[in-house]
Order: sequence, then C-alpha cells, then structure tokens
Amino acid sequence: MRGVVAFVIAVAFAGAAHAQMPMPMPMGDMPMGQAPAPGQVLGPAVGKGEVTRIDEATGRLGIRHEPIPALNMATNMNMLFRLADPAMLTQVKVGDQVTFEAQREGAQVTIIKLQKAAP
Repeated sequence: MRGVVAFVIAVAFAGAAHAQMPMPMPMGDMPMGQAPAPGQVLGPAVGKGEVTRIDEATGRLGIRHEPIPALNMATNMNMLFRLADPAMLTQVKVGDQVTFEAQREGAQVTIIKLQKAAP
C-alpha cells in the first residue's frame, strides 16, 4: 500500500512540475522552440509598443509591444531589447508610446531605430 501511495504522490508532483515549465514560443516557419540559426538575421521590422523599463546599467529598454511576425514574435509581449545605440535610452521615458525598427540575429533582438509615437 505504501508503494501505491508513494507512486501517486510522485506522479502528482511530476505533473505539477511539468505544468510550471516554460513553453517554447513558436517561431513562425521554424519548428516550435527553435531560434533562428546563429548569424541568421531577420528584419529590420517595425514594432509598436509602450516603454515599461529603462535599464541604464545594461543599456536595454523594456517595451510591451504588439506582435512582430517578421521577427518571429507572434504574440503581444513585454521584453527587454538591446539597443544599437545606448543614447536611445535618453530619448524616452517609462510610459511613452514608441515605434521602433528591430532586427533579430540568432536569439538576440536589437532595436536599431527608436522614436516616440505621435500622440
């Protein structure tokens, strides 16, 4: 009987752990969870969103943005972007609506142009 109880508990915990595992994000035409090949460049592509974070220490900008299919970003998401020019951090503040051009090289997405959206 103890063996059955131990088995049931083990299965329950395994299921809970599996349910909390992050799921890979679909990448357009690529098999699920597969990032573009190293050195493969996608874009530039235009994105729109709202600045959620300015990280001067790492030179990154947090943006809650709409889908950008050309970069294999099929859903709305909030993510930190690397900036081609760290001076772009001074152009915006948290809460600003922005449009940007970004490109993806392998798994790294970099904003190459940034501007505040017209009110």
